[in-house]
Amino acid sequence: MSKINQLVKNPKSLSLLTTIKVLLISLLVVIPNILNHTYSHLAAELVEIAIIILITQLPIKFFKYPAYLLSSLLFLIIVAQEWVRLLSGTFTTKTMFENINNIHALGPSLPKYVVLTVVAILLTFLPMRFGLLKHHRLFTAGSIVGVLVALTAIVMFKPNTAIKASYALMQDYQKDYAIEHAMKSENHTKILKAFENKNIKSGINKKNLDNMNVIVIFAEGTSRKVLEDDKYPDLMPAINQFASESIDVRNYYNHTAPTYRGIRGQLYSSYQFNEGYEGATTAKQMKQRLNTKLIGLPEILNKNGYTTEMINPEPKHKQFTPYLNNLGFDKVISGDSSQWEGSGSGTFLSDKDNLNLLFNQANSLNQKDKKFMLSTYTLQTHNGWDTDSQYGDGKNAVLNKFHNFDEAFSAFYKKFENSDLKDNTILILTTDHASYASPEYASTFDDKRTAFASTVPLMIKYPNSKHQEIDVKGRNSLLLTPTILDMLNIEDEKNYFMGTSLFTNDATKYEYTTEIGSEFYDTTGILKALPASKKSIKSEILKYDSISLNMTNVEGE
Repeated sequence: MSKINQLVKNPKSLSLLTTIKVLLISLLVVIPNILNHTYSHLAAELVEIAIIILITQLPIKFFKYPAYLLSSLLFLIIVAQEWVRLLSGTFTTKTMFENINNIHALGPSLPKYVVLTVVAILLTFLPMRFGLLKHHRLFTAGSIVGVLVALTAIVMFKPNTAIKASYALMQDYQKDYAIEHAMKSENHTKILKAFENKNIKSGINKKNLDNMNVIVIFAEGTSRKVLEDDKYPDLMPAINQFASESIDVRNYYNHTAPTYRGIRGQLYSSYQFNEGYEGATTAKQMKQRLNTKLIGLPEILNKNGYTTEMINPEPKHKQFTPYLNNLGFDKVISGDSSQWEGSGSGTFLSDKDNLNLLFNQANSLNQKDKKFMLSTYTLQTHNGWDTDSQYGDGKNAVLNKFHNFDEAFSAFYKKFENSDLKDNTILILTTDHASYASPEYASTFDDKRTAFASTVPLMIKYPNSKHQEIDVKGRNSLLLTPTILDMLNIEDEKNYFMGTSLFTNDATKYEYTTEIGSEFYDTTGILKALPASKKSIKSEILKYDSISLNMTNVEGE
């Protein structure tokens, strides 16, 4: 410890340490920009670093320690933001922070993020020497002029730098706080009445589907583009074969993201502004969050004599498990612990074991002559995962994980087709939301979008159904639950659905609107930001959001 103190107090050593710190920080900013080929952006970031150095070196009395803390913090923000941009394709967003609770979903990529975080903190908080301009008045004056010129250039040209993005993130939090505060003061009774539906609109008349079993598979983060890219033959042959035998829905979008919103939003044909777990650290708090008047698919089917179960691939997750437990299912299962992989909060069920459990559970209930609705969410196609199952030479983790899911689905589907289930079960394959367009995904599938929305798969197969492609022209996943109930001829049920059945010609305006937090998109034609002419839809959705979750404080918060 004494040697460290001597090093810090020695001006020459401290000057050398300062030089090393600045060079390493600059290197950590240069690397991601070279890899991204964003050279003009790199220039702007280096100017930001120079401005921070010059300002903190100004000979101001009692400024030494504040300068150290301020500069180290700003350096950390710049380095962290640049690496986030490299690894995710964008600067840090509110959604990313919200998903820190689900950090284990990054799977094998998690250690990489942890190491980078530790390195960034250690380097940016290395000691520095200050007051370097103290005896150089002319250089000090020139530095001040240089800082003013640089700041003027930044104001004029408005480059999207790390500091600017961090400020924008703070503004997003302020904006969302204002929205959430406004929601609490809404007249919830009046809003509930406005969105109440007395029944479910029917669009299909197939009496032979009455009392059919239902299986719904939500594959994590899978965009339609994954299935359609012809650069990768036999990437997902089983899924494409299933599509060729099913009602294959085209130009169909996710209406929200990420997973918590995506699963509940489809099961309830609903929007929600928050994910639902914010501030909830106990099962009791999570139950309170989801204690609303909304009515979902599991509850309606329970009322109509169905056994409803959900498979949870993350059995020890402290937020996801109680979240699923409060979606109205009779039971949430994860199979035998001998099938689980990982440990602690990172314990998971592989896609192969997940779909094997799904088949075994469906077959068991079928043999007991119980009509059922089973649903599962498969995990391993999550952003950041790689799998043992490989595609081609196995060097592309993005391709590996989707091929792995295809192999798991292939094994499930073969057993399904060779069982009695094929004669009495509606099988649906979809996703919780679009693939997140990380740099690895974007380069693999040439998908340059920045929105967390895209066309996604929806395939429906029932006994004696024939292949059919249905172009829904931009409708979204709000239609899933109304479609299932329409097929089962369950109509006389009160609900608060925002969507209608796939088989109706009377889609709601919400079925062309995607909400992801405070970001809204229009999906008529092509995906785009919600235009000003449709701002009233945004206002209506935000009113609905005020009743879709119970974000009031509960004991322990």
